[in-house]
Amino acid sequence: MRWWAAAALVAAVSACRGDRKPTPEGTEAPAPSSSASSPPGPAKRPATSGTIVFVSERAERHQVFVVDPRSGEERLLVDRPLDDYPGPPSPDGKSLVLVSAEDRGELHREQMWLWRSDGSLQKLGDPSSKVRNPIWLLDGSGVVVESNRSGFRDLFRVSLDGTSEQLTRVERGCFEPSLSPDGKTLAYVSSEPGNADVFTLSLAGDEPRRLTWSKGDDSEPAWSPDGAQIAFTTVRDGRGAIFVMSARGEKPHSVLAPASDAIGQSSPRWSPDGRRLAFIERHRERHSSVRVVGVDGQGALDSHDLSSPDGTAASDESHDDMPTWSPDGRFVAFSSDRSGDAEIYVWDLHAKRLWRITNHEGADWLPRWLPEGALAP
Repeated sequence: MRWWAAAALVAAVSACRGDRKPTPEGTEAPAPSSSASSPPGPAKRPATSGTIVFVSERAERHQVFVVDPRSGEERLLVDRPLDDYPGPPSPDGKSLVLVSAEDRGELHREQMWLWRSDGSLQKLGDPSSKVRNPIWLLDGSGVVVESNRSGFRDLFRVSLDGTSEQLTRVERGCFEPSLSPDGKTLAYVSSEPGNADVFTLSLAGDEPRRLTWSKGDDSEPAWSPDGAQIAFTTVRDGRGAIFVMSARGEKPHSVLAPASDAIGQSSPRWSPDGRRLAFIERHRERHSSVRVVGVDGQGALDSHDLSSPDGTAASDESHDDMPTWSPDGRFVAFSSDRSGDAEIYVWDLHAKRLWRITNHEGADWLPRWLPEGALAP
């Protein structure tokens, strides 16, 4: 399976979606090792901030690396015989959720871990065959996660002290939790109506509220930074499109109509100032690109229009995928196989420049841009 096809199963909005495989256990991480990526020179160094965590397949398993987008300097976060995938950082930036996966004979198991900046690891919650899309509670006391440990799929609140509470009980499944900026309300996907629709649920315990009523599937809800709107992916004419609605489900509308040759759009990501959205657009020519557009539909940009300084251009069979915003909103990082192997690229939206940040054999993908100082010892 190509990295981008597998990645479509592993998530993006918030962590590891999809049927990827797991590995063993440990309680303490070894000291991080470093390896410098070698894409050359000053052109490789965008004037930005923060760090990027990502999955790399350069070893025989999936490992989590951290890279400085300005220098290309990398370090391995955890070295253990598991497949690891990065979830979100804690609100204080000192911890990171990892989702590990392993196969033991016919048994597939996935497990959340809490990686701390001192290098220690702690199991978080119970394992099951599917542990997906963890998101932090605003006070850092725990996470909400999607798991199949008591049914097809439901949402659980898992505290750092190990206690757990089941938040939804839907036979057809609940998926893809997203927390409102005030930390009080979850948006999520429920298949209770017979197809996928977006719901909200107050963490104070109120009844769920249904926001979408489309005959097609609605998925991937994402709150705007001010909490007033929710972006989501909808299938309303046979192909996916990015819509935005109010936080109460009012006035759902398309942000940017898919191109005529597009199969569909997915994975909406709000800019930090809430004025733009980044998302993926997939095309019939077997390629995908990252699009960035104002919430008003103006100023659309396409990653396939750019080449990196080393001359690497996109093609009708290359895939730009999994966008993530820089904390200052000036840049978008994404994974692309335009060089023949999936690497992490950084896109300066204002200057319309592109840098390749990693340069290794083996796919590098699922980037997540963290604020300056996050995960620092």
